[in-house]
Amino acid sequence: MLSNLIHFAPDLFNRLDVIRFDSNPPRKVHELIEKGERALQCRINIAKEIVKASEGSFYLAQMMCKEVCLTAKC
Repeated sequence: MLSNLIHFAPDLFNRLDVIRFDSNPPRKVHELIEKGERALQCRINIAKEIVKASEGSFYLAQMMCKEVCLTAKC
């Protein structure tokens, strides 16, 4: 993706940095979801799927949980 951007706009080459984020283990992502469930007093029945889909990202897991809660109106 970055190489496509550079090819499209070569002047960006010296102005971009790649920032790598740490990946958290699945158990920590699941713990994050459980804490959110307790705080909101709701149950996210697709927590395992969210843990897998988030690929260790707390941010992605939180955004997916938010969408689930908004869709379910919990």
